[in-house]
Amino acid sequence: MDDNMFQTICDSTNVKYMLLHEKPLNLTLTETKHFFGISILMSLLKYPRVRMYWAKNDKIMTRDRYFKIRNHLKIVVDNDISEHLRKSDKLWKVRPLLKKIRETCLSLPRENVVAVDEQMIPFTGICGIKQFVRGKPNPEGLKNFVCATPTGLVLDFEVYQGKDTFLDNTAKDLGVGPSAVVRLVQTLREGSQIFMDRYFTTIPLLEYLLDNKLHGTGTIMKSRIPRSVQLTSESTLKRLGRGATEQSF
Repeated sequence: MDDNMFQTICDSTNVKYMLLHEKPLNLTLTETKHFFGISILMSLLKYPRVRMYWAKNDKIMTRDRYFKIRNHLKIVVDNDISEHLRKSDKLWKVRPLLKKIRETCLSLPRENVVAVDEQMIPFTGICGIKQFVRGKPNPEGLKNFVCATPTGLVLDFEVYQGKDTFLDNTAKDLGVGPSAVVRLVQTLREGSQIFMDRYFTTIPLLEYLLDNKLHGTGTIMKSRIPRSVQLTSESTLKRLGRGATEQSF
C-alpha cells in the first residue's frame, strides 16, 4: 500500500474516534503504518491470545494503544458514502483497500499458465456475505475467487457478494463459477492456459474461452457433460490403469 492509502485509513479512523468520544485520537501516518506492521508480524507468530504479543518494555506501540486503534479502525468515513453505493456494494466499508490491493495485483506481469480457484478468507464475525464451504482448510469466512500463477502469486481476485457479484459480466448467463473465470482472465494474453476444478468447468465456458483465444483445462461434473457425448464408463477406465485417457468430439 502507498502513503495515500495509509493516510486515508488514518484520517477515517481519527474521524470515527472523534465522533464517538468527542476527543481526538491523534493517530498519525507513521503510527498507522506501525499498526499494520505489528498486525502482519502477529500473524506469523501463533500465540493463543493477542495480549500475549506484548512485553513490558514495548518500543513501538503499547498494547492499549494498539487495541484502541484496532477498535476504531476505519477505511472510509461512513457519512461520505452514498445510499446507492451502500446498497449496491456490500463491501463498501473496505472497498478502497480492496481496490488498492487489486490495482497492485493487476500491475504484476501476466503469465501464460494460471489457475482459477476459490479461496476462503477466514472470518467468524458478523457479515451478510459470510460463507461456509465444507472441506476447506478454513470453511467459515468470505469466499474469494482468485486467478493465480503456478507459484501462488495472485494476479486478480473478486470477493463473492452473492449471486449478483458478476452482474456486469458479459458471460453472466454461464453461471456463477464460469462467470468468475471470465471476469478474472480479462487481462491475460492470447493463448494463455487456464486450469480450474469442476466447480467452474462447463462446456459453454470452454467454448467462450476458445472464442476469445484462451484455453481452458479442468475437471468437470458428470451432469455437465452433454448426453450426446459417449464416453467409456468410469469402471472400464479404472481397469485400464492409471493414466488411461479418452477423447470425444
